[in-house]
Amino acid sequence: MSQSTSLILVRHGESAWNRDGRYQGRIDIELSPLGRDQAALVGQRLADRPLSAIYASPLLRAMDTAQAIATYHNLQVVPEGEVTEFDHGVWSGLLRDEIQERFADDLETWINKPTRLKVDGAEMLHDVAERAQRSISAIIRKHPGQTIVVVSHDLVIKVIMALAMGMDLDRVWFIKLDNASVSELEYGERGVRLVSLNDVCHLGSRVSDIARQAL
Repeated sequence: MSQSTSLILVRHGESAWNRDGRYQGRIDIELSPLGRDQAALVGQRLADRPLSAIYASPLLRAMDTAQAIATYHNLQVVPEGEVTEFDHGVWSGLLRDEIQERFADDLETWINKPTRLKVDGAEMLHDVAERAQRSISAIIRKHPGQTIVVVSHDLVIKVIMALAMGMDLDRVWFIKLDNASVSELEYGERGVRLVSLNDVCHLGSRVSDIARQAL
């Protein structure tokens, strides 16, 4: 009987733009002071897990979070471009209020039917799903029976979890995902099993106020 593979998905710690509610997408924003604390705490949380590999989006906020985890393991963080954040195109760098003012109809579509939205210069949600699924499938094949970590971003992890649970991608916003949260999927012969979602028990009082965040 083959062993299952455990995939631990970690959202990066808070960035300054998360804190301000600014859409960052592919813009390479560093962790905020709170985000650095969160990264250290998630590293401690996973210190006793027998990890075989740590992959991360190449953006600094994800790589630095991954490195905080790698500190407790004799592993190098592997950059994985296909789990980088959604490209917001012309929305990148804007506050939510600015998007509401300039792109009100598009923002309503993004909230209610995100698979239908095409912003100038941005990705389509189905494209994100395709690249994320391709990456995760390859990682799972490479590490049968092992425990691995992938540090990524809000929307990418939500898409991965939605696909694993058979959810319609237009309902992806129904998944809550805090900074430095831990979610886990187990891949076995009978398919994929949800182990945990948005676990932040390791953060204590250091949980971000995500109600005003942008991606």
